[in-house]
Amino acid sequence: MTKDNQVEADPQAASLPAFYNSVTPLFSKAHEKYRFDGRKDYAFAADEAAVMLITDEFSSAQRDYPIVFSRDDQPMPVALTGLPGQHNQFVSAQGKWRPETYIPAYMRRYPFILAFARQGASELSLCFDPSSKSVCESDEGNLFVDGEPSSRTQRILEFCSAYELGIRKTRRYMETLVELDLLMDAQVDVRLPGKEPTVLRGFQTISGEKLKTLEDDKVLELVSSGALALIYAHLFSLKNLERLVRSSMVQEDKTKRSRPKTQAAA
Repeated sequence: MTKDNQVEADPQAASLPAFYNSVTPLFSKAHEKYRFDGRKDYAFAADEAAVMLITDEFSSAQRDYPIVFSRDDQPMPVALTGLPGQHNQFVSAQGKWRPETYIPAYMRRYPFILAFARQGASELSLCFDPSSKSVCESDEGNLFVDGEPSSRTQRILEFCSAYELGIRKTRRYMETLVELDLLMDAQVDVRLPGKEPTVLRGFQTISGEKLKTLEDDKVLELVSSGALALIYAHLFSLKNLERLVRSSMVQEDKTKRSRPKTQAAA
């Protein structure tokens, strides 16, 4: 996944984060009549099987998702929302997120993002994806009032700024895991009654065995920095893997039953 603070507001940019088709700076002159009605439709994420997380979300996300780590050169935490090649189990056919479950901040931030407004810019600007249906021109624009950012726009900017800080904090956490060599390629065998065994792979988890062998001073550093609590949140979240597989299989069975039966050739 592309690093957010390296994005440039260029419709032709090839290095855009997931879901963003292009990125345009939000300007009062150009977007005075634009409005944002809130993030209500998550159909754009219907096929996404993993969503990036920041460490500030671990305590909430661990209840609903398996939290694992990507296998990139710079790994990041992700919440698994489906099995490879299948739909996001948390987005309904109507584009609604599953009720009573935590919605990752990455989802709630879209279609906005902090990005460099132009090549060579030194500061990040509030931008948005113009292809999103949730931001559009309207006679009742609500993003600017008398040429100034509205209270809603200010809240969006504050949210995106806090998210950007969260990304930096998360990278420091990941650097710690890499330095301590705690990550390992994962292969999880899930067995459900009446179903063929399912093997999940393609991500990393924290090795409990390596964690046990850490020197005391390293463990104390993890405790004092808050990293150890995040490690346990990750480990506890893995119990959600079986639930995710079960949900995916139930959805697959429903899909098969809904397919029209073909008549046998005469």
